[in-house]
Amino acid sequence: MRGVFQQIILHNICKASKIQTGKCCRRSKDWRACFESLDLVEILDRQNILSKDLKEGFIWVLNT
Repeated sequence: MRGVFQQIILHNICKASKIQTGKCCRRSKDWRACFESLDLVEILDRQNILSKDLKEGFIWVLNT
């Protein structure tokens, strides 16, 4: 079960990085740096902008 949780966490780091920077961390040695560089306020701002687009708006879902 621990491995499953680790995969969920890594996928969410990747998704958050993609929301913020447009690219995902691919190598395992980059995951910690990706996590530490995340700006949750910036991610929320981008989510708010995307959700307001009535034609093509969407929200990325991140697990807590």
